[in-house]
Amino acid sequence: MSQIWIRLKRQVIVSPGEPVRLGEVAEIAGADEYKEQLLKIEVGRAGRRSYNISALEIVSAVKEEFPEAELCVLGSDSTVVRVLDPSARAPLPLALAVTLLLFIGSAMAIMNFHADVNMPQVHRNVYLLLTGNRVDNPLVLNIPYSLGIGIGIALFFGHIRWRYSTAEPSPLEVEMYLYEQNVDRCVSGKTEGGQGSGV
Repeated sequence: MSQIWIRLKRQVIVSPGEPVRLGEVAEIAGADEYKEQLLKIEVGRAGRRSYNISALEIVSAVKEEFPEAELCVLGSDSTVVRVLDPSARAPLPLALAVTLLLFIGSAMAIMNFHADVNMPQVHRNVYLLLTGNRVDNPLVLNIPYSLGIGIGIALFFGHIRWRYSTAEPSPLEVEMYLYEQNVDRCVSGKTEGGQGSGV
Protein backbone atom coordinates (compact mmCIF):
# COMPACT_ATOMS: atom_id res chain seq x y z
CA MET A 1 0.00 0.00 0.00
CA SER A 2 1.29 3.48 -0.84
CA GLN A 3 1.75 6.28 1.66
CA ILE A 4 -1.39 7.89 3.13
CA TRP A 5 -1.48 11.53 4.19
CA ILE A 6 -4.02 12.44 6.86
CA ARG A 7 -4.87 16.02 7.78
CA LEU A 8 -7.12 16.37 10.83
CA LYS A 9 -9.92 18.91 10.88
CA ARG A 10 -10.09 21.36 13.78
CA GLN A 11 -13.56 20.21 14.80
CA VAL A 12 -16.54 18.19 13.61
CA ILE A 13 -20.17 18.24 14.69
CA VAL A 14 -22.08 14.99 15.19
CA SER A 15 -25.32 13.83 16.84
CA PRO A 16 -25.26 11.74 20.04
CA GLY A 17 -24.70 8.01 19.51
CA GLU A 18 -23.48 8.36 15.93
CA PRO A 19 -20.29 6.59 14.83
CA VAL A 20 -17.45 8.99 14.02
CA ARG A 21 -15.73 7.98 10.79
CA LEU A 22 -12.32 8.93 9.47
CA GLY A 23 -13.86 10.77 6.51
CA GLU A 24 -15.62 13.14 8.94
CA VAL A 25 -12.60 14.05 11.07
CA ALA A 26 -9.85 14.19 8.44
CA GLU A 27 -8.94 14.87 4.84
CA ILE A 28 -7.10 12.00 3.17
CA ALA A 29 -4.68 11.93 0.24
CA GLY A 30 -2.90 9.00 -1.36
CA ALA A 31 -3.89 5.30 -1.65
CA ASP A 32 -6.72 6.19 -4.04
CA GLU A 33 -7.72 2.54 -4.55
CA TYR A 34 -8.41 2.22 -0.78
CA LYS A 35 -9.88 5.68 -0.25
CA GLU A 36 -13.51 4.53 0.09
CA GLN A 37 -12.53 1.98 2.76
CA LEU A 38 -10.36 4.53 4.56
CA LEU A 39 -13.15 7.11 4.73
CA LYS A 40 -15.48 4.57 6.38
CA ILE A 41 -13.10 3.52 9.19
CA GLU A 42 -14.78 4.13 12.55
CA VAL A 43 -12.51 6.14 14.86
CA GLY A 44 -14.97 6.65 17.71
CA ARG A 45 -18.59 6.97 18.74
CA ALA A 46 -20.27 10.15 19.95
CA GLY A 47 -21.52 10.10 23.51
CA ARG A 48 -23.48 12.89 25.14
CA ARG A 49 -20.58 15.31 25.61
CA SER A 50 -18.01 16.85 23.30
CA TYR A 51 -14.63 15.15 23.36
CA ASN A 52 -11.23 15.00 21.70
CA ILE A 53 -9.84 12.45 19.22
CA SER A 54 -6.05 12.43 19.05
CA ALA A 55 -3.97 11.70 15.96
CA LEU A 56 -2.64 8.58 17.71
CA GLU A 57 -6.16 7.15 18.07
CA ILE A 58 -6.75 7.74 14.37
CA VAL A 59 -3.41 6.19 13.40
CA SER A 60 -4.13 3.06 15.47
CA ALA A 61 -7.65 2.75 13.96
CA VAL A 62 -6.21 2.93 10.43
CA LYS A 63 -3.39 0.50 11.31
CA GLU A 64 -5.96 -2.05 12.54
CA GLU A 65 -7.56 -2.07 9.09
CA PHE A 66 -4.40 -1.55 7.04
CA PRO A 67 -1.34 -2.76 9.04
CA GLU A 68 1.02 -2.26 6.07
CA ALA A 69 -0.01 1.38 5.53
CA GLU A 70 2.56 4.18 5.81
CA LEU A 71 0.82 7.09 7.51
CA CYS A 72 1.80 10.73 7.60
CA VAL A 73 -0.31 13.01 9.83
CA LEU A 74 -0.30 16.70 8.92
CA GLY A 75 -1.59 19.77 10.74
CA SER A 76 -3.35 19.54 14.08
CA ASP A 77 -2.62 16.68 16.48
CA SER A 78 -6.27 16.28 17.49
CA THR A 79 -9.87 16.92 16.43
CA VAL A 80 -12.64 18.13 18.73
CA VAL A 81 -15.85 16.17 18.25
CA ARG A 82 -18.72 18.47 19.22
CA VAL A 83 -21.85 16.56 20.11
CA LEU A 84 -25.03 18.49 19.34
CA ASP A 85 -28.49 17.02 19.67
CA PRO A 86 -30.72 18.64 17.01
CA SER A 87 -33.85 17.74 18.98
CA ALA A 88 -32.58 19.45 22.14
CA ARG A 89 -33.76 22.99 21.48
CA ALA A 90 -34.61 25.61 24.06
CA PRO A 91 -38.37 25.89 24.60
CA LEU A 92 -39.99 28.97 23.03
CA PRO A 93 -40.84 30.69 26.37
CA LEU A 94 -37.20 30.39 27.48
CA ALA A 95 -35.92 31.74 24.14
CA LEU A 96 -38.34 34.69 24.37
CA ALA A 97 -37.34 35.36 27.99
CA VAL A 98 -33.62 35.39 27.10
CA THR A 99 -34.27 37.68 24.11
CA LEU A 100 -36.30 40.08 26.26
CA LEU A 101 -33.64 40.06 28.96
CA LEU A 102 -30.88 40.84 26.44
CA PHE A 103 -32.97 43.61 24.87
CA ILE A 104 -33.69 45.24 28.25
CA GLY A 105 -30.03 44.93 29.30
CA SER A 106 -28.81 46.54 26.07
CA ALA A 107 -31.35 49.36 26.38
CA MET A 108 -30.30 49.99 30.00
CA ALA A 109 -26.62 50.11 29.00
CA ILE A 110 -27.30 52.67 26.25
CA MET A 111 -29.53 54.79 28.51
CA ASN A 112 -26.99 54.75 31.35
CA PHE A 113 -24.24 55.82 28.93
CA HIS A 114 -26.41 58.72 27.71
CA ALA A 115 -27.18 59.74 31.30
CA ASP A 116 -23.47 59.65 32.20
CA VAL A 117 -22.42 61.94 29.35
CA ASN A 118 -25.61 64.08 29.63
CA MET A 119 -26.53 63.54 25.97
CA PRO A 120 -29.64 65.81 26.04
CA GLN A 121 -27.43 68.73 27.08
CA VAL A 122 -24.89 67.83 24.39
CA HIS A 123 -27.65 67.93 21.75
CA ARG A 124 -28.88 71.29 23.07
CA ASN A 125 -25.34 72.72 22.92
CA VAL A 126 -24.74 71.38 19.39
CA TYR A 127 -28.08 72.84 18.23
CA LEU A 128 -27.17 76.19 19.80
CA LEU A 129 -23.77 76.17 18.02
CA LEU A 130 -25.32 75.31 14.64
CA THR A 131 -28.39 77.56 14.68
CA GLY A 132 -27.82 80.17 17.37
CA ASN A 133 -31.23 79.29 18.90
CA ARG A 134 -31.68 77.71 22.31
CA VAL A 135 -34.31 74.93 22.48
CA ASP A 136 -35.05 72.34 25.18
CA ASN A 137 -35.66 69.41 22.84
CA PRO A 138 -33.89 69.63 19.44
CA LEU A 139 -35.74 66.85 17.61
CA VAL A 140 -33.83 67.59 14.41
CA LEU A 141 -30.77 66.12 16.19
CA ASN A 142 -32.48 63.63 18.53
CA ILE A 143 -34.33 61.64 15.86
CA PRO A 144 -31.42 61.10 13.40
CA TYR A 145 -29.13 60.30 16.34
CA SER A 146 -31.54 57.63 17.67
CA LEU A 147 -31.96 56.07 14.22
CA GLY A 148 -28.19 56.20 13.69
CA ILE A 149 -27.54 54.15 16.83
CA GLY A 150 -29.73 51.30 15.55
CA ILE A 151 -28.37 51.42 11.99
CA GLY A 152 -24.78 51.68 13.27
CA ILE A 153 -25.17 48.61 15.48
CA ALA A 154 -26.73 46.63 12.61
CA LEU A 155 -23.90 47.62 10.24
CA PHE A 156 -21.19 47.00 12.86
CA PHE A 157 -22.39 43.47 13.62
CA GLY A 158 -22.96 42.66 9.95
CA HIS A 159 -26.77 42.30 10.06
CA ILE A 160 -27.01 44.69 7.12
CA ARG A 161 -24.76 44.07 4.12
CA TRP A 162 -24.25 47.03 1.87
CA ARG A 163 -22.87 47.18 -1.63
CA TYR A 164 -19.33 48.19 -0.69
CA SER A 165 -18.95 45.87 2.30
CA THR A 166 -15.99 43.50 2.23
CA ALA A 167 -16.03 39.77 2.86
CA GLU A 168 -14.44 40.30 6.28
CA PRO A 169 -16.21 38.65 9.21
CA SER A 170 -18.19 40.89 11.52
CA PRO A 171 -16.93 41.57 15.08
CA LEU A 172 -19.64 39.22 16.38
CA GLU A 173 -18.44 36.43 14.05
CA VAL A 174 -14.85 36.99 15.22
CA GLU A 175 -15.93 36.77 18.86
CA MET A 176 -17.92 33.59 18.17
CA TYR A 177 -14.89 32.07 16.42
CA LEU A 178 -12.64 32.93 19.40
CA TYR A 179 -15.24 31.50 21.77
CA GLU A 180 -15.36 28.22 19.81
CA GLN A 181 -11.56 28.04 19.83
CA ASN A 182 -11.54 28.48 23.62
CA VAL A 183 -14.20 25.77 24.01
CA ASP A 184 -12.17 23.42 21.78
CA ARG A 185 -9.03 24.16 23.81
CA CYS A 186 -10.93 23.47 27.03
CA VAL A 187 -12.30 20.16 25.70
CA SER A 188 -8.82 19.15 24.50
CA GLY A 189 -7.31 20.06 27.88
CA LYS A 190 -9.88 18.02 29.79
CA THR A 191 -9.27 14.98 27.60
CA GLU A 192 -5.50 15.24 27.89
CA GLY A 193 -5.81 15.75 31.64
CA GLY A 194 -7.43 12.34 31.99
CA GLN A 195 -11.01 13.40 32.70
CA GLY A 196 -12.41 11.06 30.07
CA SER A 197 -13.39 11.45 26.47
CA GLY A 198 -17.14 11.47 27.06
CA VAL A 199 -17.71 8.51 24.72
